[in-house]
Amino acid sequence: MNKTLLKFLATASIALVANLANADIYLGGGLYQSTLDADNDLGDDDDKAMTIFLGWEPPVIPFLSVEIAYHDLGSYKLSEDIEADLTAYSAQAVLAFPILMFDIYGKLGYAKTDSDFSVNGDKDNDSSSDPYLALGVALTLLPVVDFYAEYQRFEFNDDNTVDMFGVGVKATF
Repeated sequence: MNKTLLKFLATASIALVANLANADIYLGGGLYQSTLDADNDLGDDDDKAMTIFLGWEPPVIPFLSVEIAYHDLGSYKLSEDIEADLTAYSAQAVLAFPILMFDIYGKLGYAKTDSDFSVNGDKDNDSSSDPYLALGVALTLLPVVDFYAEYQRFEFNDDNTVDMFGVGVKATF
């Protein structure tokens, strides 16, 4: 009985490892228009931004994947004396719903946001870890290449937000 159970567990383990080794790895990046909404009376400012991400999609659950990403959220001039340069690193789960050649997806995770401020020439920095959200649609033209349009939102430092909308490409290996 014990030998049969050990054989079954060994076979199941090998099958699981082989299945995980068959998972899809993907790499992508995009360019975005970003808007910083500061929590004070300084108003908003816009800039260009970019994101680079690496993801893993297990074959067991093909509509669910995990990603890590770097985000350059942009540089903003909030007044004559206040400037901000924002970056973030994130880890998120991605849930996708395929419809014909399209995937509609949502991302939910956490982002570590770094803020470098300059007030009257004096530099200061701050970092926080806050929820991260993205929604998008991807068009699959080739089996390994997707083009996407995406909205991302970062919340950080007491109700400051960065909203980004952009396009990009993802390649699966």
